Amino acid sequence: MDLATELGEQGFRWVFIIHGHGAPIHNRALDEAGDYFHDIFGGTMVHLLGLMPGGENTDPIPKLLNEKERYEEVFSVHADLGETSGMLFLRPDLVNPAYKNAPPLTGRDMNHLIQIAKEENWPGYFGSLGWPAPRSGPKRSS
Repeated sequence: MDLATELGEQGFRWVFIIHGHGAPIHNRALDEAGDYFHDIFGGTMVHLLGLMPGGENTDPIPKLLNEKERYEEVFSVHADLGETSGMLFLRPDLVNPAYKNAPPLTGRDMNHLIQIAKEENWPGYFGSLGWPAPRSGPKRSS
């Protein structure tokens, strides 16, 4: 709402929002900010990603994975295959080459991810970083 107020007070009447997060509550907040902007300033604030059909289901990565790989990525919120792939595309020099042999750290839900992250030697990622390279190392079964 603060940004909507700042833009409205400066005379903006058309605002297009592009963001990189798909959490439903964040999308709702952006929609509410757009409603506020319209009601208070008479402008239009368009939440562009909120117009995409399917919301978070538009991620192309799962379509590229086989069944085993999809299972490994079943619940990962950040520091996962998608974000590692993005970094490899943008700045491969910032990605530790050990990702190629990183064992999958598959979480079932948020509590399980927290449990994984609290482990003494947690390497700082979730899901399956090794795709498409072959991986070595133990599988997590818990």
